Amino acid sequence: MTRALVLGGGGPLGVGWQAGLLSALAGASVHVGDADFVVGTSAGSIVGAQVTTGQPLSDLLAPISRRAPWLGESGQPVDLGDLIATSDATNAASEDDWIASFDFLGARKWPATFHCTSFSITSGSFAVWDQASGLDLQRAVASSCSVPGLVSPVTINMESWIDGGARDALNADLAIGHDVVVAVSCLALEPPEGATPEILAGLLPGITQRIADVRASGSVVEVIEPSEEFSELSGWGHFLMDVTRTATAFDAGLRQGAAEVERIRALWT
Repeated sequence: MTRALVLGGGGPLGVGWQAGLLSALAGASVHVGDADFVVGTSAGSIVGAQVTTGQPLSDLLAPISRRAPWLGESGQPVDLGDLIATSDATNAASEDDWIASFDFLGARKWPATFHCTSFSITSGSFAVWDQASGLDLQRAVASSCSVPGLVSPVTINMESWIDGGARDALNADLAIGHDVVVAVSCLALEPPEGATPEILAGLLPGITQRIADVRASGSVVEVIEPSEEFSELSGWGHFLMDVTRTATAFDAGLRQGAAEVERIRALWT
C-alpha cells in the first residue's frame, strides 16, 4: 500500500493552520508526513518541505510571521481580493528578496518523498519539482509560493515561475496512483454563498473535480477542509495573506487536528 499527502495553497494563514493540524496528528502518532509521496502547492509546499525534512512544524511560525513584502508602507493587512486587484508588478518584491525570505530552507537537502508545484509564465508549462529536478529546496519552494503581482517570479532554467496554484490550489490529482490519500485544502469546498472572495471561489469547482478524479482512479481519499474556527479567522479566504494571524491559525490547526485524529488514523494505519 502506498500513501500520499497533498497540501494545498492558502497564504501565511494556510501555512500556520496546516502546520498546527499536522502537529496535532503527529502528536497522536498519526504521522501523515511519512507518506510515500508528499506534494505541496504554495503554502503547502512550505509545510511539506518542513515535515519531510523532519523539522518541528511550529518552527515555521517565526519566518512566516515576518513582515510581508506585499503590505507596503502601512503594514496593515489587506483583503485578498483587494490585494490582488490593486497589485502592481512594478512594485512587487524582487526575486532575490523573495528567495532570501525562504532562508530557513537554505541548508537542507531535498527529501526523497517531497514534491512541490510551480507554473511557468514563460512557456505556460506546469512543473512538479522533486529531488531529481536538481534544484535547491529554497528556490523551488519560493517558486511555488510566488503570487503574481505581489512578488516577482522565480527564475528556473531560464523561465519565470509562479505559484503552483495557477493550475489548481490543491492539485490533488497528482496523487493518482497511490492507494491512500489525505488531501488538506485551506479552502472550504462548499462555503456559504458569497463568503469566499471571487478569485478563490472560481477555483473551487476545479479542486472538487480533481479530488473526484483521484477517487475515480481507485484511491481511498480523505479530505480535510478548514474548521469553522479557521474559516472565520481567515474570513473564508479574505485574510489568508495576513501574517499577523499565523500563530492563531496554528492554534486553530492544533484543535482541528485533535478532532480529526481518529478519522485520519483509520485511513492511514
